[in-house]
Amino acid sequence: MNGNPNGAMGRMSDGYPRNSAQDDENMTEFRHGYGIQYWTDGAHYEGNWVFNKAEGQGTFWHAEGDVYRGEFKNDMANGYGEYTHINGSKYKGEFRDDVQEGHGEEEWIDGAKYVGSYKNGMKHGYGVYKWANGSLYKGNWD
Repeated sequence: MNGNPNGAMGRMSDGYPRNSAQDDENMTEFRHGYGIQYWTDGAHYEGNWVFNKAEGQGTFWHAEGDVYRGEFKNDMANGYGEYTHINGSKYKGEFRDDVQEGHGEEEWIDGAKYVGSYKNGMKHGYGVYKWANGSLYKGNWD
């Protein structure tokens, strides 16, 4: 999961393929408050909405099985969240505009683990990487 987790989180109102009746251009009401949105590709979001955008705490299930639980702002992962891949690899930490940004912890199914800083979805700055075989690197990433 180097870079943003499995691609962008998937913007829910612009850029992520959506085919639901609620996305009708003629809709005059807004999703606002708690709600669940289902899309025909199998993706769904459960959480808080503010004027038609995911905002605050929520969970987004990707159609392929990955799950993001955490803070949303303007339909994107922003703030603290946990992203779990269908294969079991995980990232816990800060997001900005759907990518890893700030401090985070990433763990792979083989037992490898990274704890440290991210910038634009990439390891950046100080971090500790431990391979599955026990080898360890402490230092800066660029």
